[in-house]
Amino acid sequence: GCRLVPDLAFALRPAPRTRGRKLLRRSGVDPEERPLLGITLINWGAQARRFTGQEAYETAVAAAARAFVDDYGGRCVLFAQVRGPTAADDDVVPARRVHASLADLGDAVTLVEEETTTADLKAAYGCMDLFMGTRLHSNIFALTESVPAITIQYQPKTRGVMRMLGLEEWVIEIEEVSEEKLRALLGELWREREKLRATLPRRLDPIVAEAARVGTLIAEHVAMRVAEHGAQRSETGADERR
Repeated sequence: GCRLVPDLAFALRPAPRTRGRKLLRRSGVDPEERPLLGITLINWGAQARRFTGQEAYETAVAAAARAFVDDYGGRCVLFAQVRGPTAADDDVVPARRVHASLADLGDAVTLVEEETTTADLKAAYGCMDLFMGTRLHSNIFALTESVPAITIQYQPKTRGVMRMLGLEEWVIEIEEVSEEKLRALLGELWREREKLRATLPRRLDPIVAEAARVGTLIAEHVAMRVAEHGAQRSETGADERR
């Protein structure tokens, strides 16, 4: 039979928070200046030719970032969750375009281009007050650090993961992203941030614990199948000897 288990990203342990702060400082971000909005993007138009809304999607993300700066006096930090192996897969490509479109905001918008470990990225995500991510794993990393997140869905599994967490209301499909919708959803997340931050550990802790057991579950299943196979061979050998 089959057993549904959480994405293994839930089980990733972050580096110490101090490493995340150091990464931010090396990129020109003071982690003590709040509030901070973390953002990840994807070059989906280059990966999925059927998707023709890349420019509109990037424009909407930029508009939401600008609203966060203007309305809440915040700072935005653009991260590149995935770096290759091709330009189509490199998240820094769309991040640079969005960063350039917000150049007039100066150091209120920062792009972290340094290539680093996933654990250090997760530690940096944990320094954010809110997150607006397209890469599913970046949202998982932020949520497991108790950072409320908007998830921009580009593949169906995203909604399934967020539904598992009871957070489906914070999902918006990449084809439906618009400046108005994304700004409104970010504003709602801002208003609900304290309540969400308080409830995230209760939602996430059981999922994290189950994800940490996936390796053990696989080992137990393999051992059981090996034992069954051995028993079948023994029975077959006994039948042949008869």
